Amino acid sequence: MAACTVPVTCRVGAIPDVLEEQKHGLFVQPKDPDGLASALRWLHENREALPRLGTAARERVLAEYTLTRLSDHFIKIYEQL
Repeated sequence: MAACTVPVTCRVGAIPDVLEEQKHGLFVQPKDPDGLASALRWLHENREALPRLGTAARERVLAEYTLTRLSDHFIKIYEQL
């Protein structure tokens, strides 16, 4: 995401908390090769969306997941223990 690539991923773990469908990337069902192929086909057929999705993904990472921001978050958690 930080490299402006468009993530194609599954709704597992915390990933749905990080990504919004069609804003930062695309979701597919786990173990669904046809769904993955469909998502990749959509990206291929909608190449004009790649810069928008890739830039939004990068901006999300830079805004929410910088080393400083994450370390501050963990420090607050440790201080509460």
